[in-house]
Amino acid sequence: MYHARLITSSTPGVSHEFIVQRTHPPHFCGLNTDYACGLLCIALLMLTCSNSSSCWLQVVLAISAICTALVSAASICEEKLQVLLGLGVTLEAKRRCGLVASSRFLDLHDISGVIINEGLTTSDVKFYLAFTLRGNQMALAFESLLPRLSILQPVYQEVHDLVAAAKLKQQGAGFLGAPR
Repeated sequence: MYHARLITSSTPGVSHEFIVQRTHPPHFCGLNTDYACGLLCIALLMLTCSNSSSCWLQVVLAISAICTALVSAASICEEKLQVLLGLGVTLEAKRRCGLVASSRFLDLHDISGVIINEGLTTSDVKFYLAFTLRGNQMALAFESLLPRLSILQPVYQEVHDLVAAAKLKQQGAGFLGAPR
């Protein structure tokens, strides 16, 4: 589980955004593991440069440093949930390097409900926000960062209210003779 912060914004009548950002990268003994591993590989590479007989070790360390940098750049650092009023919900995850890792649109017609659920592991309880969909399917929001319950609760309240209001509005329009 990562430390995360919540950023909210809205465009009245159009959309509401909820962004969860990773605030602290994974660490071990107070060191950022992504950078610590890379620095360790570089330091070992420099130490072995003086001994020309260990060429294979230099190659292994160089590959390790490159792999560490790639894994660091590819890690998810931000997830966004956007409620598009009257249309549905988009779920998006971004990598540290800025590329979009995944994006999914959930049509309002397919959303049955919004829930906070808990997942149990042998040593931890993790809470997650999910959308129940038609056909006994589920779509998880913030599935990579898994923010704490204290962050999920206000998001749940607002998203639940927005989705419920939009569904009621849609159903009401259907009953009032909306164009076909």
